[in-house]
Amino acid sequence: MNTGNEEKKQAQNATGRYILVARDTGANPDIRISNMTVRTPGMNPRTLVEGFNEQIAPGQRIVLTGASGSGKSLTAKAILGRHDAGSGLVTIPAGLKVMAMAQQAYFPGDTLPNIMNMAPEGKGSYTPAQMAAALKDVGHEKLIQHLPGQQAAILINDLMAKTSEILEQHKGTADQGALRAAFKPAIEALVKEQFTTVQFVPDIQRALLRVRLLEQMKGKNFGMTMDQIRVLANDIADDIDVALAQPLAHRLRLALPNMAQSMRGRLIPYSPDKTGAFLGLMEWRLRKGIKNYLLNRDTDEKDRILMINARQADWVIEQAMQGMREQMALHTKAGVLSRTFNAVTWPLSPLPLLIRAARAAKELVQAMTHFMDKQVLRGDSLTLSGGERQKLAIAIAQLHKPDVLIVDEITAALDRDSGEALYKQLMERIPATTTVLSIAHNEHIMKYHTDHWHLQDGRIAARKIAPKP
Repeated sequence: MNTGNEEKKQAQNATGRYILVARDTGANPDIRISNMTVRTPGMNPRTLVEGFNEQIAPGQRIVLTGASGSGKSLTAKAILGRHDAGSGLVTIPAGLKVMAMAQQAYFPGDTLPNIMNMAPEGKGSYTPAQMAAALKDVGHEKLIQHLPGQQAAILINDLMAKTSEILEQHKGTADQGALRAAFKPAIEALVKEQFTTVQFVPDIQRALLRVRLLEQMKGKNFGMTMDQIRVLANDIADDIDVALAQPLAHRLRLALPNMAQSMRGRLIPYSPDKTGAFLGLMEWRLRKGIKNYLLNRDTDEKDRILMINARQADWVIEQAMQGMREQMALHTKAGVLSRTFNAVTWPLSPLPLLIRAARAAKELVQAMTHFMDKQVLRGDSLTLSGGERQKLAIAIAQLHKPDVLIVDEITAALDRDSGEALYKQLMERIPATTTVLSIAHNEHIMKYHTDHWHLQDGRIAARKIAPKP
């Protein structure tokens, strides 16, 4: 057992003021609870558990029951070393991976991959595919789109399932344009069904799409070369990117009417020549601003997650500029008075025109940046119900497979049937050697445990649970 500071704390513990949790570097694999008394904190403490002794072997599944307020949660916290009001000693083997899951699941203000990895960016050991599998296992398919490339992989897989039917309908044609158009309705329907955020198709998924399409078209009568099929695959991937970028283009278009009104000539509407110059300057500045966004040059936030690629950015710019041309046309006059006024003022006002064009471009870039930053799911902005948060916590536990798992009413926000099904699944997914301490009121989950601890009147009665035949 460790010495030094821990021995000093043990000496202090003799006064009955602290619960000490020590790490055992020896060969004993058990968690040992010695004469543990748990009290409430403060000046007038109340004793919740008194003189509890127990030895927990690897793989024991313990359910802790008791009346509300009896001290079940504080007892679990004391074993973890997160509550020290009381006395006694808890010895835990060194090097164990311990995980605790609260009833009110809390997640830090970080990205979903970092939350699920329980580690900073780049430090986690679980791949997006493994995290996606864990989310799917608990019925959290909608969250998969927040894992890089995973929802795109699912979308491509679903699209390929429809490819045979699409190809059969166009068998015998070598018209790439007609084949590309045939895929668009399926793409738009799948994107609408599977995505609520802007995404893009990663290069690795583009490569997968090319391979899958080549496989499905191989040996069929389309009269297309391999290179033509590859081009078709790239076109289909571009159409997926466009479908995924539609919400961003729509968001920017909403800002265009007011922008065009504010950018028209100060005294008289622009002439077509001046409008054309304004739009040319605006597009130049808009492309520069979005390029800075894509290269992360516009902020000191170096860990920003980009949700669009350069192809989508070009398409969004084209859509925004087309919309701006239409709106500016409403504020353009080609009459003699307008042309004369603009001709007279043009030599005197190139700088104000440039300033206005730069301001319009900046407003659009800011609108895009704000919208895209809102697309990144973070733990402190998770709009999930209590049950959905508990499902995410269960997915994380199944992913990490801890040595010791302490759960506090982890399915309380779910209905009985779905809660029991997920609890049973959790017990099956974690290793048989995982030690579980589960705080529960639900008698129907008792059968998934080996031991029952019941807390009443400051005493914990421990008994074995007979396995069901």
